Amino acid sequence: MAAVLVGLGQGAEFDILPYAISRYFGLRAFGEIYGYTFTAVTLGAAVGPLVMGVSFDATGSYSLALISFVIATFTAAVLMLGLGPYRIWESAAEPVVAADIVRA
Repeated sequence: MAAVLVGLGQGAEFDILPYAISRYFGLRAFGEIYGYTFTAVTLGAAVGPLVMGVSFDATGSYSLALISFVIATFTAAVLMLGLGPYRIWESAAEPVVAADIVRA
């Protein structure tokens, strides 16, 4: 069951990333913003195992690296909560907040 759940979650960030970027920032600079965020995710995936190995070699345990990853994950979650509802970009003019459409 754990392997199935990990398999389902693996790679989901690459599906959610373009959707969230297009909703929060529109399409005007989508390619540039997506490029930066894709690079950050890819570098994190590449550096994470290296950090785990260095942590194990230095301390004999993965605990320090795992704790730092948990802190980084919670920090990212709190920052994501601060984004608020996403906008629907109807034109180059003002964005429409999705919550306003539901209320109308």
